[in-house]
Amino acid sequence: MLLNLAWMGAIFTPLERTWPARTQALFRPGWRTDLCFYLVQMFVFLPLGAAGMAWLAPRVASPFVLELPGAVRVALAVVAGDLLAYAGHRLQHAWGPLWRIHA
Repeated sequence: MLLNLAWMGAIFTPLERTWPARTQALFRPGWRTDLCFYLVQMFVFLPLGAAGMAWLAPRVASPFVLELPGAVRVALAVVAGDLLAYAGHRLQHAWGPLWRIHA
């Protein structure tokens, strides 16, 4: 997961430096908060989302779904993942401890 952070930094730092939305220092005042948010996303929300999808998959793997074309099943999986992400985001706005991180 930390390799993911390094990869994203290697990709997005040059892009941000080349086409900045606004000029700011590499380590701006809120970088620690951003790092904590990233770590919570990677080590809490990502595993929870994966667990939710793993729980959901066998429940929706009916013969009807299994007979659908692969592209349709992928689209359904993307929609289900997006709905879980949306629910998680709404939870971050609704629950105080998560809001303090999300804010």
